[in-house]
Amino acid sequence: GAATKALQQRGIKEIVLAGGIRRPNFSELSLDWGGIKLIAAVGKSIGDDALLTGVSNYFESHGIKVTSPTEILENLNPDVGTLTTKKPTEADLNDIEKGVKILQVLGDFDIGQAIIIQQGQVLGIEAIEGTERLIHRVKDYKIGTIGGTLIKMSKPNQNLKVDLPTIGVKTIEQAHSSQLSGIAIEANRSQIIGKEAVVDLSNQLGLFVHVFETR
Repeated sequence: GAATKALQQRGIKEIVLAGGIRRPNFSELSLDWGGIKLIAAVGKSIGDDALLTGVSNYFESHGIKVTSPTEILENLNPDVGTLTTKKPTEADLNDIEKGVKILQVLGDFDIGQAIIIQQGQVLGIEAIEGTERLIHRVKDYKIGTIGGTLIKMSKPNQNLKVDLPTIGVKTIEQAHSSQLSGIAIEANRSQIIGKEAVVDLSNQLGLFVHVFETR
């Protein structure tokens, strides 16, 4: 409620939501009347996408449009193909295909945007911990020293205004730290922050960045 009032007082009609979030412990929140009405409307035991959609709808019901970052910065959406010098192998492409199928099923339950697969084996699926911790925790599960692909994609009914699957330079650094082979991300329904820097660093570190298209 206070946030909405502050925006309205300043004549702001449009906002972009960006950055990492941590799901709150609802029992510990101190809510104003607007927050109470929002939580009552969206409920507590729902997935992140449904919760963020509820927040987005709340702002829009008060005359404040929520805009996707990609509407402002068009180059955030990656095109289909491999962006790096290193290309995914046939085995990597098979892992990507399997990861996409798994994420499509899980997405119906509003679970996760990422999965890591190596040689057909699922090393980890993103839950509430986020992509960074997913990458870190699979390091000890890998077959051999180097290998595994991080696959990120949106959920089937993803709200494309908020919480799009995103990678950036830090993602590349984290993938290299866990000695993954590369990263695959969905075309049109995801975003790359600092695309040139991401590609340059990936080339330096010997990782591939592959952009796939879903049916």
